[in-house]
Order: sequence, then C-alpha cells, then structure tokens
Amino acid sequence: FTSNVISECFFENLGAGIYVTNIIGVSGTTYVGAIKANLCQFKACTNGVNLDTRGEYNTFVNCHAVSCTIGYLIKGGNNTFTGGSATNNTNGFSLVAGTNDAHGVCTGMIINHNTTNIRAVGVANGFLFNGCMVYSGDINVQTSPNFRFIGCDISVSYLITTGSTGIEWIHNKFIITPDLTFFTGTSPIVWNNNFITGMPVGFPS
Repeated sequence: FTSNVISECFFENLGAGIYVTNIIGVSGTTYVGAIKANLCQFKACTNGVNLDTRGEYNTFVNCHAVSCTIGYLIKGGNNTFTGGSATNNTNGFSLVAGTNDAHGVCTGMIINHNTTNIRAVGVANGFLFNGCMVYSGDINVQTSPNFRFIGCDISVSYLITTGSTGIEWIHNKFIITPDLTFFTGTSPIVWNNNFITGMPVGFPS
C-alpha cells in the first residue's frame, strides 16, 4: 500500500506505532512512500516510528515520540521529518545501516531529554539536521559519514563522532560546552558556530 495519510492518531505501548518496510517500487508507485503522518503521538512504544529496510519517501509532520525505547528508528532512505519532538526516550532519533539508508532530513524538531538524542551507527549515506533544538542528551555518530548539523541549538554533554568523515557543524549555537570525541581522520567541516560558554578543547576552528 502507498500514500496513506495518518492524522491525529495516538499510539501507545506498541512494538512500533508506525512500521514501514520494502515500500520503494511497490505496485508501480516508486518514490511516493507509504505514509504521510501528521500530528500523531507515540508513547511508551518500543519504537515510536520504525522505517525499516527500504521504507522510503515517508513524511512526518508535527509528530511526537515520548517515553519510547527509540522515538524514531530510521533504516530506510529519503524520509523527511518536520517539526514535532522526540522527548524522554532512551534514543530519540536513531539511524542504522540498511540498503540505501538515511540521506533524509529532519527540520525544526525538538530532540531533548533523551539518554542519547541522536545516534547513528554504520550509516553510509549521511543525514541532515536543520534548525533542530537538541538539549540534555548526547549526540553519537559512529562510522557514519556526511552527517550535517546546520542552524541547530545544541546543549549536550557529549559530542561523539568516531570514524565518521565529513561531519558538518555550520551556524549552530552551542549553549553549553560539550565534552568532545573526534578521532583522527574524521575531517569535520566547521563554520560560523557560536559557543556561548566557550569552544570545547579539540573542536576544530
């Protein structure tokens, strides 16, 4: 099935509030996507949203994931998230390796008070976070190149980008000075960030 609109629904205590897999190319509707979700809430689920292998071209607008193990679990590519929140989850926004993974965008989302706010492991194709509020939880990007953080407000204790080349930090405001882990060879691109309480030791200028 494709192009289903889900609006103003509440999902609680489920394995996944919304689950999508292998939708790309189904029934001649390539690039349409399965889900257009708006104003939905996911509470105390294992995964609020699970976009599994080739779960692509889905759109989420002003949706909220709270008190889940993972708020948004993203394996499929070409997905977009606008507004909404991921709050008080173990992992707020988690990207994992898969066929044609990631290379989507999250814009204007509040991602805060998660144990790990943003987590990426082994993702090949990058991802863009634009204009997001990321507070009170870590950012951990492991062996995942070309992630971009642009115009975000960031107030986290730890920034970890291990084995991840080409990470971009552009026009962000860092509210607190995070501890920092960069490994040799990560080659981040850093431009015009504002550090309210000082630049962390080791952050490339």
